[in-house]
Amino acid sequence: ERLEEATVLIEKAYRLKPDEPSIIDSMGWAMFKKGDVEAARNYLEQAIELQPADPTINEHLGDVYWELGRKAEARYQWEKALSYAPE
Repeated sequence: ERLEEATVLIEKAYRLKPDEPSIIDSMGWAMFKKGDVEAARNYLEQAIELQPADPTINEHLGDVYWELGRKAEARYQWEKALSYAPE
């Protein structure tokens, strides 16, 4: 709902902790929600390298890949997310 305000806060957190996977994931998700799918991909691929077993990051990256037309990669990321958090 308050995407612009959230993005400002996430950017501040990112400047303080640029190597924190959850913050990088949040940056990627904010970019995705704003429609900048390529920027989202960059952030989420960075986050997944830092924390490959995180189901949320895998799910978000799958969503981005799907939007980019990379359907097989999207399914792979979603399957990984499910394997880490089957519920």
